[in-house]
Amino acid sequence: MEKRTSNWPPHILLIDDNPSTTVLVLRLFRYLGYGVMHADKAEEIVTFIQKEQFDLIAINLAFSCLEKYWLHRTQYFRENISIIYYTPNILINDFTHAAKQAGRDIRDDSWMLYSEFFHFLPFT
Repeated sequence: MEKRTSNWPPHILLIDDNPSTTVLVLRLFRYLGYGVMHADKAEEIVTFIQKEQFDLIAINLAFSCLEKYWLHRTQYFRENISIIYYTPNILINDFTHAAKQAGRDIRDDSWMLYSEFFHFLPFT
């Protein structure tokens, strides 16, 4: 059973300043056909949130503490928005395990569907 939003594809804001995890999460979202905007600076986050409405915000918890604090102080989050937090180590371990479990070539992005991260998405 799919949990789809009224707006398909979902519009996602990815907040991550780690190149490794950014690439992995972007690959998954693009494989699923989601619309994604990426922000790696606090100023970009506020600009995107003011101008766009997102169905999901995915945040790397290793994002700079000062910027993370400032982000949570902003009033632009809608109450009904889904937020997923992750850390680089857990995400990379999860994706590594998923690739092994799927037994597929790493270039075939369908292995990402075996990840825990995928199963936490609200519209999958």
